[in-house]
Amino acid sequence: MNRDQLQSQLNELVELAGSDRAAVDYILKVKGCAPTHSAIYKARKGSGTDYTVACYISDIKEGMNMLKQELVNAVKEQHAIVTQIDHDGTAFIEYNGQQRFLEMNDLQLQDRKVINDAYKAYTK
Repeated sequence: MNRDQLQSQLNELVELAGSDRAAVDYILKVKGCAPTHSAIYKARKGSGTDYTVACYISDIKEGMNMLKQELVNAVKEQHAIVTQIDHDGTAFIEYNGQQRFLEMNDLQLQDRKVINDAYKAYTK
C-alpha cells in the first residue's frame, strides 16, 4: 500500500472513530498504551513512517472490532439497551451511559439476531 492509500485509510478510520482522540482510545484498548492524539493528527497529514501509519490503522481496526464484540456481549448479558435500529441497519445502543452504534451488516448472523431480539424486547 502506498503512502496516499495509508493516509486515506487512516483518515477514514479516524472519521469513523469520531476524532483523533477517539482513535487513540481504540489503540489504547488494544495495546494498553497509545500515541498522542496530535501524533495521529500529524500522521493523517503525512508525518511519520509508513510502518507507523500501518500500525495505527491495524490497531484502530482491532480496537473497533473489540468494541463491537463488547457491545454485542453487553446486549446478550442485558447490560446494554438497543434503543433504535435505522432502515440502513445501524443499531443504536445505550451502554455505560453512552450512545454507541453498530453496523448490523458487519455482524455475524447470530449477533444480528441478538441485537434484533433485544430491540424487539425494548420496543414492546
